[in-house]
Amino acid sequence: MRKLFGIGLLVCLIVLGGCNNPPQALPKTGGPVIKGVIGQGPISELDLPSVERQLLDQAGIREDTERPLVIRQTVHTKRVSYVLYSMPNNDGLAVVTKQGNEVKILERIPVPPGDPNMNLVSYNTIIAGNPWDPDNGVLFGMVYNPYITSIETFFRDTSKERIDVTNSRGFIVIRPGTDTRFVQINAIGKGGLWWTKDTR
Repeated sequence: MRKLFGIGLLVCLIVLGGCNNPPQALPKTGGPVIKGVIGQGPISELDLPSVERQLLDQAGIREDTERPLVIRQTVHTKRVSYVLYSMPNNDGLAVVTKQGNEVKILERIPVPPGDPNMNLVSYNTIIAGNPWDPDNGVLFGMVYNPYITSIETFFRDTSKERIDVTNSRGFIVIRPGTDTRFVQINAIGKGGLWWTKDTR
């Protein structure tokens, strides 16, 4: 009996001694799901002055120059904002994002120079799969002839969009999953079709 009591006491001492060791951390499973950069997304209208200042700085144009920059149109997706702007001989589209309080221009893509008499409409494209907003293709451009009032776009999937350009004089069309290089663009004014381009 004394022997059994001694063995039981020894076992208790071993168990209690093990309790003094720090507990082992449980292995972590999974982990946080990271979707893009935390806090990155489109800008708000309140951020446009910051975008304007950055565009002027990048172009080397002083703010006191008469009408140095005009924002023509802004369109937002889940990831970025597209800001169509005009400057003297330097029209283009800025791809803009916001992280926390910081507004950042990711890319500037030019609109080729236009002419009110010859090149009535000028445009450029961003295809889906791009680095900034891979889900979307973008068609954007400027209308240089004052008599054109709307732009019609026809894509390969037979979808059509019509944009009033009376005030903005520019257009941005967002097309999910589309190679926007393949498009027909019609410029409509009083009396009908003024200009067309078909790359389908």
